Amino acid sequence: MEPLAPGWARFRVAPTPVLTSASATLDTVRGRVGVSWRRDGGTLVLDVEVPVNAVAEVVRPDGTRDLGSGRHRLTWRLGRYVTADAPAR
Repeated sequence: MEPLAPGWARFRVAPTPVLTSASATLDTVRGRVGVSWRRDGGTLVLDVEVPVNAVAEVVRPDGTRDLGSGRHRLTWRLGRYVTADAPAR
């Protein structure tokens, strides 16, 4: 996680798939920022929690995508983006 604007109004998430899994949370003035990912074989599952009035810029193999407030799940298989915005658990 990397802040791109004051107060974490915009932040970047760039998973490092060489790690099997990772997670982090941070309480900001806007609310909780949370990121976790896990790699299982050729699949990478990324969960992102974006606080109200904030935007997460997610770096994916095929470019970047902005996510608004809420909980999001993104999935990649074999370096290819597969699904987005499935309910995060």
